[in-house]
Amino acid sequence: MNKTVIEESPPIDTQIEGDSGEKNDKSGKASQGAEAVKESTEKSKKKETKMAEKKKEKGSKKAPAKKVAEKKPVAKPKKNKLPPGVTLKPQHNEHMDMELIKESPPLMDAYVKVSDNLSGLHGNKQLEMKVKKFCDEYSKIDWENEKNPGKLLKKLKDLTIFYTTTLNVADSTMSGIACKSHIRQGMLLLLQKPGVKAIGKKWEKWFDKNYNKRKLRSAVNYMSVAEIPNAIRYAIFGLTRLKKMKEVIKITAEDPDPIYTFLSKNKLVFDPECDNPIDEFNKEVDAAVAETLVKKIEEKNKLDYGIQAGLINKTVMEGVSFDNKVIRNINLIHESGGDVNDYLKRRYINKGKEFDVIENENKAKGFRKMVAEIKETVEVFSGDLTKLKENVDDDQIDTLEKALTELKRLKNI
Repeated sequence: MNKTVIEESPPIDTQIEGDSGEKNDKSGKASQGAEAVKESTEKSKKKETKMAEKKKEKGSKKAPAKKVAEKKPVAKPKKNKLPPGVTLKPQHNEHMDMELIKESPPLMDAYVKVSDNLSGLHGNKQLEMKVKKFCDEYSKIDWENEKNPGKLLKKLKDLTIFYTTTLNVADSTMSGIACKSHIRQGMLLLLQKPGVKAIGKKWEKWFDKNYNKRKLRSAVNYMSVAEIPNAIRYAIFGLTRLKKMKEVIKITAEDPDPIYTFLSKNKLVFDPECDNPIDEFNKEVDAAVAETLVKKIEEKNKLDYGIQAGLINKTVMEGVSFDNKVIRNINLIHESGGDVNDYLKRRYINKGKEFDVIENENKAKGFRKMVAEIKETVEVFSGDLTKLKENVDDDQIDTLEKALTELKRLKNI
């Protein structure tokens, strides 16, 4: 700040003879004038100081407003720190370029754990390294020029069988561990559901808001299995199988372990001597579930499919999944007077594959619906000839006419 400078005239102290009184008076006035000027100067300085302080205060008050107006720099996402010795670029032919996933730290963490694993899912490092060595050594094998292909083939076969059996046990173990955790997850959610009702909220809406709507379906599955008393004891069976079992077991207040009751009632036997004991036992469970489900349908609808004893078990053990399609086909054949046992035997003989008899029967059952749909289509085209010309050609009409003519001929035989 620029300061105001006031020049002062020096006081007149020299006295002239004969004029002492007048001079003294003038000297007094001059002195008074000097004091007045000095006082005025001090007041001016104080005023200027106060003004400066006020401006300073105003400036300090405005400063924060200026900072608020300024745009804050956008925080850059934290880069995922790689463990020592790990690089984004591949170091091995089994590594991928992590540049593809570097924006996702969780995925990178998971990938590094998978990439660093040398013991496989089964935890047997020696076995895993042996299999890897075989794969590398014989990846470009020339079987035509191999000196003893039979011996090598047996060697590879024996290793594959042992490796596969080991993996099956590991798979069941890992899926069982995952199932156990998901059942606990279901327990947590079951604890919250009545609480949500207590605060007057609907479960689905509350779940969507507090968790993720896309996870609701999985949550329902976890909760469904968790509702079975002591289901966590049987996590080795996996969520899908436990959910199927829930359809056929009886959950009552008197039975603290309904899954045990179901398994013991069906006399399921665990055979440790077979090639894949866990998989075989799971199929036995599936067969027992299928047989119980069929009996429940028969009791509910007061009918009898007449299925031979043990046939369902044989069919399931062959790999046939007793899903809704199989149940629907059984019911369809029974209603039309067909042989349900013949259907199941054919499924058994065909290694679980569907066959033309059922497919054709399903199509024949839907013939009336097909006729109704054609009639509706004609009505649509009659109201819009443009659609007719765009979607139907003469060849299609000719094919339909020939099919109808053949149908009439067959009808008149």
